[in-house]
Amino acid sequence: MVASSNPYYYVLALAAFVAFVLVWLFYRKSAIVSFYLSVGFFIALGIDLLYIQVPYLKEDFTRALGHAFIIAAILAATVDHYVKERVLREVSLDVSKYLVGYRLPEEVQDRIRELMQSKWIRRKFEIRIAFAELSNGKKIKADIRISEEIQNITSEHLPYQDKIAFEKHEPVKLLELKCDCDEEGYAYHLEGECLQKMTTESAGLITSKGKEVKIPPAAQSIGRSYRFGVRYEVIQPTTFSEFISFNTPTIGVSVEITDAPQGCQFHLTPVADRVSHRRWEYKRLFAPGEHVRIIWVRDGNQVKK
Repeated sequence: MVASSNPYYYVLALAAFVAFVLVWLFYRKSAIVSFYLSVGFFIALGIDLLYIQVPYLKEDFTRALGHAFIIAAILAATVDHYVKERVLREVSLDVSKYLVGYRLPEEVQDRIRELMQSKWIRRKFEIRIAFAELSNGKKIKADIRISEEIQNITSEHLPYQDKIAFEKHEPVKLLELKCDCDEEGYAYHLEGECLQKMTTESAGLITSKGKEVKIPPAAQSIGRSYRFGVRYEVIQPTTFSEFISFNTPTIGVSVEITDAPQGCQFHLTPVADRVSHRRWEYKRLFAPGEHVRIIWVRDGNQVKK
């Protein structure tokens, strides 16, 4: 046992405590890091109490207190942590129908439960399209650029991999996939051969994936942005439409036509909340499975609903 009169030990213990406080203050916004720092602190404190004699306290009491700190820390890091997480998840699922409307049909409740369990939110979903008439005048090429910010709404870091899929028969040419962020090693720009290596074909679908990016919870990424983008070209008749589908809850959708041949008209469904010259903005939430339809018409042809 370390003698209670040894001053060096107390100086070292004080320095360790100050270091812990500084580290905790730096990571205090991270619930998981703060939790495990606290667990480590109480384990270290318990071990210290087993080997030192605290002035004015009996040895049996300090040893019992040390055992108590160690046991409590181990239980908090293992059983208690996972039991509480599971109980919270099960209770939230059980009470969700009362929170969102117990009189709603079961199918509607299931849809709301699905949204409540979402891990990702898309924001600032921007679609920019430049139309160009091909030489024969019977086709139009649409250069489509899509970008969005991804937010992790859980309490832990999660891996995210952007992807886009087209049916094999569609006249689509994928040009690039990219990620713009401040995290070193996560930003990327895929095109050409690099993009082809990330493309697979299965069941009539051609799927291209970006690199995996580990995104922190939204509360820890304040001031940082994880923005993903895709660019592709599609060649279609002069009167046609393009569907932009959502597989993740999306807020803040905007569509802008940056260039178009003379005499080309555009219509969007659903109806936008705000419309200006060749720009449409939506304030609503787009749930997974919903879409925006962009219709273009040339030379006074009727819109095909």
